[in-house]
Amino acid sequence: MLDAYIHQARENPPEVVTRFDHPPYQQLFAEIVLDRWLVERVDRLARPEGFRFCDIEDPEHEHPIIMCRPTLTAGTFALRTQYAKTVTLVNYASGTTPHWLTPIIQKLTQNGVPVFLVADCPGDQAGITKIAYGACLPALEAGATIIEKVNVRDAQIVKEAAKDWSEQLEGRALADYIRRMFAYQEKEKRPAPEWETVAGIERYRVEVVRPMLQRCLGFDLTAAERISQLWATEPISAYVHAIETEFMPPGNGGNVQ
Repeated sequence: MLDAYIHQARENPPEVVTRFDHPPYQQLFAEIVLDRWLVERVDRLARPEGFRFCDIEDPEHEHPIIMCRPTLTAGTFALRTQYAKTVTLVNYASGTTPHWLTPIIQKLTQNGVPVFLVADCPGDQAGITKIAYGACLPALEAGATIIEKVNVRDAQIVKEAAKDWSEQLEGRALADYIRRMFAYQEKEKRPAPEWETVAGIERYRVEVVRPMLQRCLGFDLTAAERISQLWATEPISAYVHAIETEFMPPGNGGNVQ
């Protein structure tokens, strides 16, 4: 990715669109080297073929696709986006974006450069259909735009749409147009993530919650089954109350072995 980026810069020097105050050269160089090391290692050891960083990230200057990761510093992100007219940022699964990227996102959007958030959730049918965590908010408050119908599998579609329409629209108007293009309409049914379906909750209860209660907390099978059923069907307050009163009464370990 970086090699292609450098090669393109040498062949066709781009025009800076958004001017950032970059960190000292040695610091920025060290950040880029560390980021590249992580990307190559994760691609080799963890990410499946087709969903590796090298498969998804696009080093194009004017309309880059960039993936979030712990080593994507503000300096590296600014370097990658200073020439951008639009940015497609593939963030973590539920729309969460590292908070240290917020100032860069804000400066881009204030300069009329839309930043589109695409979820890294290839197992789901859609992208960001709701704001599930508070960690999603800073990027949105900085002006980023969420993409609902598309996730990491088709991030290229968002980039191409933004690129095409940037010739006619710009800034907030472009961001809103692309958002509507990939948004669920009022009467459209939004697909529910697996963990929000009855079957998904039951699978998680059997495969994760019940074994955790047995192995980590020491409950016997009967108690673990009962508590995991409460977890799946009751509010958390009722679930915790039952553990404290039904299974762990004062002076008695209840069913805990």
